Amino acid sequence: MKLRVEVDHNTYSALKEVEEEYREVLEEAINYGLVNKTTSFTRIKAGIYKAEREKHKLPSHYVYTACEDASERLDSFQKLKKRGRAYTDKPSVRRVTVHLDDHLWRFNLDKISISTKRGRVFISPTFPKIFWRYYNKGWSIASGARFRLTKGNVVEFFFLRRTLNLTSLKCLSQLISTRAQSLYWLMENRSF
Repeated sequence: MKLRVEVDHNTYSALKEVEEEYREVLEEAINYGLVNKTTSFTRIKAGIYKAEREKHKLPSHYVYTACEDASERLDSFQKLKKRGRAYTDKPSVRRVTVHLDDHLWRFNLDKISISTKRGRVFISPTFPKIFWRYYNKGWSIASGARFRLTKGNVVEFFFLRRTLNLTSLKCLSQLISTRAQSLYWLMENRSF
């Protein structure tokens, strides 16, 4: 689910600094992965973590999540290239969505706290009806989130996930198997 929150100028500028440095770390991680021909998160992190921590004064988990993001982007690019659907020789970073793990953000229903270079920033969201509909139907707040900055001091958050319990999965698998069996029986007994 996407949540848009309008923030003040100071908060927006602090998040903008984080986004710009996150982009730099992400581009370095992608370049490292291309040069060393790896899409492995652990190899990318082992190769650039120390240098990027010294270069950028961000909280350490931003470098960690940028390496995860680079690994996902490189893996996706390799699959597209293998299918012949890649338009360039190397992946480009056009849009940046900053990944936040559980160390970088805290969520309460009255405020969201995000770590930045300047310390923590606090955002007071106003939730739309659709959020409460999902939240009351059993969707939970994910341990990790993402945010993207848009025009007009607006921050977009992505942070809900659906939790499925084991009994609903078992019922779903039984329903699928009975439907598949009935389709198989129809195909065998139908004369074409």
